[in-house]
Amino acid sequence: MDFIRGARQSRARTFDIDLAGLRDDLELEQLLITTFRFPHPTKGLDAAIDLMSDLEWLPSKEGYLVVFRGLDHCAVQVADTLASILPPIVERFRTGQCVFVAVLITKSSRNTVRAALERANGRLDEFASLPWTVNATGSVPVIYDL
Repeated sequence: MDFIRGARQSRARTFDIDLAGLRDDLELEQLLITTFRFPHPTKGLDAAIDLMSDLEWLPSKEGYLVVFRGLDHCAVQVADTLASILPPIVERFRTGQCVFVAVLITKSSRNTVRAALERANGRLDEFASLPWTVNATGSVPVIYDL
């Protein structure tokens, strides 16, 4: 895909993650731990989100591209969980002025993925509209490729 080639040519860190066969959130967590080589032991997706929102042990001035494949061949729960955690991660990078692009690739229409992305972005929009929030920017783009 051209965007992956372009990201690599610009020296952005790229991650190509295959979700096929994942049955639950624990397996998703283990895949994220392995892929991003977390610098210390973690437990739970909240810890994974925190670490993925930083990636200081994998520095990249040019940013990050994370491609998730296999959404058609993993449990609906896994796809839903992934879609719900990506917008907050992208948001943290955006407020830190570092590029982090997440791409979800699927060949079929998984309404649960779209709904989870919309819910997560809705929560970001709600948070950004609160009078006491600082530097909250609201919903973030996550590319969903059919």
